[in-house]
Amino acid sequence: MKKLLLSSILMLGILAGSFAQGDPGISSVGFSTPTVPVGGTAVLTIDLTNGDFVNGLTIPAGGYQVSISLPATLVYVAQPLSTAAITQASGPAFNNFDFDGVNVITADLAAPQAPGEIARLQITVKGQILTPNQVFSGISIGALVAGVSGTDLNNNNNLQAGLQVIGVLPLKLQSFTGQSKLCTNTLNWKSSEEKNVKSIDIETSEDGTIFRTVGTVAAKNVVGTNNYSYTHEGSTAKAYYRLKISDIDGNAVYSDVVSLNTQCKEPSASMYPNPMNALSDGNVVLKNFTGKITGQLQDMNGKQLATIKLLNGSNTINLGKYAQGTYLLKVTDEHQATKTIKIVTYK
Repeated sequence: MKKLLLSSILMLGILAGSFAQGDPGISSVGFSTPTVPVGGTAVLTIDLTNGDFVNGLTIPAGGYQVSISLPATLVYVAQPLSTAAITQASGPAFNNFDFDGVNVITADLAAPQAPGEIARLQITVKGQILTPNQVFSGISIGALVAGVSGTDLNNNNNLQAGLQVIGVLPLKLQSFTGQSKLCTNTLNWKSSEEKNVKSIDIETSEDGTIFRTVGTVAAKNVVGTNNYSYTHEGSTAKAYYRLKISDIDGNAVYSDVVSLNTQCKEPSASMYPNPMNALSDGNVVLKNFTGKITGQLQDMNGKQLATIKLLNGSNTINLGKYAQGTYLLKVTDEHQATKTIKIVTYK
């Protein structure tokens, strides 16, 4: 026994000397919707991240275990009661899934993680019993036998996520879509089987997490298919929208989230001087592009010559290594807004 213990201590000492220890923890946790109707499903997402790395090294093998404690009252349960309800969306692999048949699910993340890498675990749950308020599930992580000790966990190793189970609303949402043109976002949805629906609130968010109400549409409450439309003036590069549908009894349910890329001002791209002396620098001037901007330099036959990183404002460009002639610079941002400049050079 002493020999085995000594071997284990030596092995852990070797690992500690070979790797920088990270601080694994829960970086975010939450349900895909704050409410779910009885019999409906929601997805619980848990993101695990390692932080506080020294010299960019990974934690030693051994990993840690995630424990998800659903409400013991079975307000909502894993649905179905098998690993089919558990998926890994990204990151290192989880394994050794276990469900105690009542309310506790565990999974091991044994593989080392690179600095800042996110391992995502998702659990599908089904609403069982009506609740007046959100009922919270506890999510925690703990060390496995080897590689990570309890002291190496960060402060976010115990978090909670809440879900409210509500009555089924007398409305069937057939579709919910959105379109953006410049700064105007238009939302369209189609519903049927409406009865005793009080209102439909339109909510927006800049980050997809915190939503606020921007408008309300009265429900038609007529037999057949009903079409709705709502226009909202966006103010950010990306906007998220969802519908909050309430009935006359005070129950509410949320739609899926629609994300739109909002271009509030028309982007522009110009070049000066143009024509330009290929042996001198020219300036590409950009306005109102968003996010990452790139320029694809092409000849008039469509052959790609170079990819150039650009920014809003003035960008220096030199075409001295190319023959005099006419070129195209196609400027595109991360939201696919595109402008093309024709550049004429001489030597």
